[in-house]
Amino acid sequence: MHALAVKRYDHKVDLFISGMHDASSHAVTSSILTEKQRTAVRTAVRTSPMTVGSAVHDGLKNLSPGNHVKADRRSREAVARLVRRERNVIAEERSAGVDVNGTYGSMIEFAQQMDFGAKIRRHNDTSNSYHLDPHEAITCGYQFSKGVTFLNVTTAHLLLNLARSANCGWQKQGHFDGSFNYCDKEFALIGFGMNSMGSKFNPVSINIVNSESYEALRNSYNATCTGLFRIFREMQICKDGSCKMCNMITEQIRPDSNFRKVLAETAPDSTHFQLDKPSSDNSAAFFSWSKSKFGEKVQTQICGHHAGRKYFPIFFSQLVDKN
Repeated sequence: MHALAVKRYDHKVDLFISGMHDASSHAVTSSILTEKQRTAVRTAVRTSPMTVGSAVHDGLKNLSPGNHVKADRRSREAVARLVRRERNVIAEERSAGVDVNGTYGSMIEFAQQMDFGAKIRRHNDTSNSYHLDPHEAITCGYQFSKGVTFLNVTTAHLLLNLARSANCGWQKQGHFDGSFNYCDKEFALIGFGMNSMGSKFNPVSINIVNSESYEALRNSYNATCTGLFRIFREMQICKDGSCKMCNMITEQIRPDSNFRKVLAETAPDSTHFQLDKPSSDNSAAFFSWSKSKFGEKVQTQICGHHAGRKYFPIFFSQLVDKN
């Protein structure tokens, strides 16, 4: 395979063959960064997986003399390649090895691998040593049939942000936001989370949908709430006290907790979690769904700006990171 090179001038751009490109070419590229520098890049990506390569490179320029990365083009490209490679490794770790490439087949396989019900059954099975990691990716609902594209993705830790919002004693303000351009063009995302003091956004779930429609909002919220109630109704508390997931559960249902009262007042077959102030920037589909879901008297707030650019990176970082 031939390697191509580009030279840019004020009035033209030249493209020419600069030599052969084979396995040895990558060996030369990898030598641009020292082992310490590569380790620093991997650490930076795992600390904040959503950080772009240029930001990682800029941060590495501040390392101690002798360890800092040069500010030339070859160093920037080497850092960017390593950032992409490490992101792929993290994604594979968090998706049980499933290559989610935008096809329906890969998303169905991912949903089956991440099915929350299956993970709960494994957790409850005392014959094996598996304990549900509160930070591992799970899906609480999916559908890829009859013209519907829907996949819920979250973690048990993030689902518990609903219980935490009830236990803090404030009004439960949930924010919904949709966006395109985060995945394949034919798919949209709906993010959902709870707001707390200082307008801090606490992500709960992300949902792949056809569009930001009434049906998509309904499916996203219902699946999320179903996952929340399954934690408290189906998961068996481990007896040894070393399970992080079980410790999180017991923390939310202390005898004096508000969420314990919510569970007691909710019908055994219901998965409805009432919001006091639902909000979104979608004034059409959201307003109609919100009123039918939470009641006509509930104050439905319409945001005047698109918050997804701020909220989605927060969600993705918390989904991938182990906090």
